[in-house]
Amino acid sequence: MAATTPIPAALKPLHDLISAHYPAASVPSIISNKLSKQPFPLLPTSTSAVTPLLNARDKRRAAAATKKTTKHKRPQPLTARERRALQVHKIPAIDATYDKFRVLHELWLSYARELVSLGGGASAMAGRVAAGDLHGAEVEVVRCRCVDRVGIRGIVVKETKCVLEIVRREGGLRHIPKEGTVFRVEVLLDEPSNDGKAVGEGEAEAETVKAEERKMVFDIHGSMFMFRAAERAGKKFKSKPMFDL
Repeated sequence: MAATTPIPAALKPLHDLISAHYPAASVPSIISNKLSKQPFPLLPTSTSAVTPLLNARDKRRAAAATKKTTKHKRPQPLTARERRALQVHKIPAIDATYDKFRVLHELWLSYARELVSLGGGASAMAGRVAAGDLHGAEVEVVRCRCVDRVGIRGIVVKETKCVLEIVRREGGLRHIPKEGTVFRVEVLLDEPSNDGKAVGEGEAEAETVKAEERKMVFDIHGSMFMFRAAERAGKKFKSKPMFDL
């Protein structure tokens, strides 16, 4: 009985592979004559499940999903929490000057004149002014539970549900709560015209009297319009009993 030649460990996977397809007696000659001097990399068989063949519909869905993920996405708007963290709506102290917001006040005056010119009586005009946008209005605190705030006057630069932020003539930004506060708003019915001519002292006093006659004054109770500006635009304000301050 002839002794069998031991198989080197490096050729053991190759020997097993060829033995599965050829007789055992011819395996050594095949290895020595045909495969001994040729590279023959062997990869282990994957044990994972074979991916099933996709039909046409699955292929279209896979292509659409790939296209959707690779397509340039439109930037999403900031959330309310992100806006608060970034302080997007905060007005820097260096910009809180009366002169910078004077143009905004002039724009608001033209807007307020349009509201008043619609007519309908004093109550209807007051309701439209109260429901209108107050950004740019010059308001004055005439009554308040905190007496230290009485007399504060300035331009509204920001309005929230419960607070008005006002820039004063003296400079500086003040936060005035609406609750328990009465704000006075003055609207000139027409723009003063001087045509660049110098006027005397008597004429100046006459112009002041005429301006007072053309002016409409509204007292707005802050406790009655504790809404955001966008929400207040569609509300109808009715006459109610006075609040005790």
